[in-house]
Amino acid sequence: MSSLSRKEFLRLSSWTIIGSLLPFQEISALENLLHAPKILPANFLQAVEKAKTAKIHFYKKEYESAKLLYLECISLAPNSVRFYDNLDNIYGAQGNFLESVLLFKNGLLLNPKNVAFYDRAARSLMRLELGYNSLATVYRNSISSSSLLQDAKNLFDIAISIDATKKYLVIGRDKAVAKINANALNINYRDNALQKSLRKARSTAEKQRFLALSAQELREDIENCKAKKRTPLYFKHHLEVRDVNLIKYKKKALNRIFDLSSESEKLKISYSLFELDPSDPATIKRLRSQLYYNKLHKEYIGYKLQFAEITKNIYAYLGALDAIQVAFNKGAIFSKDLALADDIVNNLLEWGLSDNQAISVVVKYNKILALNNDIDSAKTYTEHVITNINKASNLKINEILLSYASLFYLSGDYEKCKNIILIALGENNESLPSDYDLALQLATKKTVESFSMKKPLYHLLFTTYKKLNAQQDASNIITHLRTNDPSDSFLLNRN
Repeated sequence: MSSLSRKEFLRLSSWTIIGSLLPFQEISALENLLHAPKILPANFLQAVEKAKTAKIHFYKKEYESAKLLYLECISLAPNSVRFYDNLDNIYGAQGNFLESVLLFKNGLLLNPKNVAFYDRAARSLMRLELGYNSLATVYRNSISSSSLLQDAKNLFDIAISIDATKKYLVIGRDKAVAKINANALNINYRDNALQKSLRKARSTAEKQRFLALSAQELREDIENCKAKKRTPLYFKHHLEVRDVNLIKYKKKALNRIFDLSSESEKLKISYSLFELDPSDPATIKRLRSQLYYNKLHKEYIGYKLQFAEITKNIYAYLGALDAIQVAFNKGAIFSKDLALADDIVNNLLEWGLSDNQAISVVVKYNKILALNNDIDSAKTYTEHVITNINKASNLKINEILLSYASLFYLSGDYEKCKNIILIALGENNESLPSDYDLALQLATKKTVESFSMKKPLYHLLFTTYKKLNAQQDASNIITHLRTNDPSDSFLLNRN
């Protein structure tokens, strides 16, 4: 316990400043420390219990209640730096960093042989000087100091002279010296080239450290991450942020383990990644790759649907339709399994989709219905969508007209397929019966379009002419493609 008189204490601690910044209760609490008896075990235990309650108030952001309790803790155990640290956390949360300086300064005066107080007092000075210039100026002027960084360095020097075995004191002093030598107060740390270089070097070193870890070390990291004791949180958004960060690291570690693992292990790791975050597009993509590699096409449908249900994204459901089509083509599912697509499509069409989205859904569905030889149902769905299209892009209009024409091609009605394509291309030159009205009305909704948008239509038209034995018309299509896009893959495959 310090033997300083009250007069000396008030002079050394700039009491007039602390009086203007701290509430009355805090002034009284710090003043009472002068007359506190030697710390007793019972008092310390009582302070520990009060600190537990204060901690709950702190995490609930009930700062004033926490502050009063921590001040009581300091009164009970004025030689224990832990309670000063607790109160400092509250000041930090409130942005009251000058109060932190004064808190540790008074704690140091009461504990002049305890190096922990020198450390905290020095660090509080550095934080104030480097981060809060206006407050630092007020405090420097009040104590006639030219540099709080130099003051911090002096405090570290004294602490080291008391106990040179504490490495954290040397680290603190070196940091203070580095800031002084670097003229830290005049550096813009965000834009300074040297600081940018240092940040980049630290980032590179961390990446190299991570990449140097073995698969076993990464697994141990994940287990340690799970077992680590963490500070209790009381707000939902705080818990969510922490959960997100934990998942982010685990995913990073698992992805690295995946890269280091043999092919036989990769599927299992892909399952773990999906379980960790089934809403991540990169995770479902990796799982698809592994399931397809292992010829588990049917199994992928279930995972893709789970992903779609979580993300509630139309394109995820379209991906599920793709998965059904692939599984059927690979012989992993059969006609009876295609009914799953009906449920997906009927659900999507109730979503209030945009015209472009509705077209995407029906075009995907048509491919699956065609696999099941249910051409009539595909035509019905397509005509229903065409009837209700008000505003769609040229690309999507061409897409649904191409799909519509393909249905007639598959059913062997090549003449009707040809006429729908010519309507889509704006090249029909003959009067057509009323059953072409839907296609005609939709085609008129298009604006000026590029040749690339028309190419798929020309491809099907060429094949249709071949079926109709219209060799000259088919040859004309090839000439037209060669003129407008000589690198077209469809054309190159027929040379």
